[in-house]
Amino acid sequence: MTKKSISGKLVVIEGLDGSGKSTQMALLEQELIKRGSNYCLTREHTRDGAVGKLIERVLSSRGKLDSIALQLLFVADRLDHLERVIRPELDKGKLVICDRYYWATVAYGCLAADKNWLLDLNRYCLEPDLVIYLDVGLEEAMRRIGGRGEKEKIFEKLSQMKQFARGYDWLLGKFPDRSVRVSGEKPAVNVASDIMRVLETKGLI
Repeated sequence: MTKKSISGKLVVIEGLDGSGKSTQMALLEQELIKRGSNYCLTREHTRDGAVGKLIERVLSSRGKLDSIALQLLFVADRLDHLERVIRPELDKGKLVICDRYYWATVAYGCLAADKNWLLDLNRYCLEPDLVIYLDVGLEEAMRRIGGRGEKEKIFEKLSQMKQFARGYDWLLGKFPDRSVRVSGEKPAVNVASDIMRVLETKGLI
């Protein structure tokens, strides 16, 4: 990974589908506004870039693509995202919090390719200051996904989710100094408090 030499901080929120990332991003923003923090919230895959739009079509089953080609698209979208959004905001000294980053490519791409190869694909990406992994059990994650009332996406099947969870466990073991596991099964406000406590302890806010 490329190390940062810029003034801002990059924090990533990771987790399985159904882990509560979107909820926590919203609660984080509320707290950062209250504190008057200089921040930027963003997400991957992107929805406004040309590559991100193509990814969305594939994930929603409106397009077909080879599984390894899909992972390459995620990396391409990430590099574009870095140049258009993340680096400029970090250069302004902001705390950038991203919903998913290269860990998602490794954990979710392990169905199609070797984890080390997927990790190496992201070698030109910035290394985050911290990855917060929202940890939820598979049954709870699937219950939440089912409660959305949405059409099932290709990555939201139990047998696949088990492999994704193992991929995240592998990454947590590989990067223990730059990651922390936070339980996502508590009430949302309690999870948010735990995340803020981690950010404070790490000196990121």
